[in-house]
Parts: sequence; C-alpha cells; structure tokens
Amino acid sequence: MACGKPVVVYDIGWAREVVEDGRTGLLVKLGDIEGLAGAMLQILKDPSLGRDFGERGRSQVQARFSLRTMAEASIDWYGRVLEGAECRSRENHSH
Repeated sequence: MACGKPVVVYDIGWAREVVEDGRTGLLVKLGDIEGLAGAMLQILKDPSLGRDFGERGRSQVQARFSLRTMAEASIDWYGRVLEGAECRSRENHSH
C-alpha cells in the first residue's frame, strides 16, 4: 500500500485494521483460494480500480502510519502508561 499498489489479502485481524475492503484493496475470506484469484483478476481486468485502490491505500498509509504519526502515537501511549504508574504509586503510598 505504501508503494501505491492495490492489495488483495485474506480477511484476518491485522488486514482488517489496515485494508478498507473495496476502498484501499480487497479482503477475501481466509482460505478461499478461488475468491483470492477472483479478486486478483478483478483488479487486473480493471486497471483504473487498481489505480484507485493504490492511490487511496498510499494516502491512508501516509496519514495513519507516517513516522510522525507513529511517533506521536507512541509518545501518547507512553504518557498514558506513566500516568497509570503514577496513580498506582500514589495509591500505594496513601495506605
């Protein structure tokens, strides 16, 4: 997706979080080999569909997974962890 290419993947946990079915790529039921082949053929037969998936996928990756976005999310997560640790520390010292 980051390279602007359409994706066809099995519909499993991580894929569902990244690929928007019918918007940034195609999700196929796990183990459905014919469905997987059919989804690939659908994109091959309609190059504009593949281009659209690729462009939207690239935009999504840049928006959701850029270095800046991931760094900000990590800082936010660590901040919440530290706040929780401070609360527990205060609770332990108040008894």
